[in-house]
Amino acid sequence: RQSAQASRSSAVDEEGQPHDDGVFAALRRIRRIVADVEERSPVGHLRDARVWLDDLTKAACQLDSLEVGQRPEARAERRALLQRIELASSAIERRQSAQAGRSSAVDDEEASTFSC
Repeated sequence: RQSAQASRSSAVDEEGQPHDDGVFAALRRIRRIVADVEERSPVGHLRDARVWLDDLTKAACQLDSLEVGQRPEARAERRALLQRIELASSAIERRQSAQAGRSSAVDDEEASTFSC
């Protein structure tokens, strides 16, 4: 009985998730990357936008190359992560566009204020 319990406890990782052939570990790693960008991008400085978009692109590429086989849970998780990546990328791009519009408006206002 104790050996069965020991083998079950060794069959889970540090987060209590069952070990697999690496697919679920890869999905968790990518989920953390996406969550980090989702958390930082709405409030972080836009100078980091390229890094965020690069992180999201790398995560999407990792998901594209991940062999999930016929595991419905893994396929659903991959699909959900790709959707989150798309939403996060769009939100970052909207922030950049809004900032560019504000900067342009300020430039126009300054030009009209200081025209001779």
